[in-house]
Amino acid sequence: MSTKFFAFYFAFIMLVFFVTRTEGLSIRFQNIICRAEDPKFIRFDTCKITAVSRKSQYITVKAGLLERPLTKFRLRFFFMQRLNGWKPFLYDWSIGCNFTKTLNKLTSLVWDIVRNISNFNTDCPYYQETVDIPRAENTYFQNILKMLPIPTGVYGLFIQEGTEAHKRVHVEIHIQVS
Repeated sequence: MSTKFFAFYFAFIMLVFFVTRTEGLSIRFQNIICRAEDPKFIRFDTCKITAVSRKSQYITVKAGLLERPLTKFRLRFFFMQRLNGWKPFLYDWSIGCNFTKTLNKLTSLVWDIVRNISNFNTDCPYYQETVDIPRAENTYFQNILKMLPIPTGVYGLFIQEGTEAHKRVHVEIHIQVS
């Protein structure tokens, strides 16, 4: 047997594995935690998960910005996987003011998601009084994540906002992938 045959066979098996794996991808929101580390900066009015059915949930977040305009910020996004405690998983990146001028593929994907589910649709300076995510459905994220080979398990998306010296906002979104 030739090496071309083995390469083709391996590629075929991997393709079948990932296609069958992603078709059955299911995401379920487990928990959301919104914490204002600096209560003079932000106030969370709503931060909850609402269940529509067993397979359908959505997240609602409404936060009032108390210091405006927002001219300097640093958002840190990082994914963790729960394996005997939280362990780093794949991505950990930060964005700052005027980040839309230097988008790569990953930050472009995240920016498209944020613009579609919230009223946060501009970079610095940010003048709006609230940050509002009225209905971020788990089925929306299932469709986006179908293209990524993610193993089953519990994951957390952690979002921190702060300036140079201190953290002001901490948000955790825990999901079950099956």
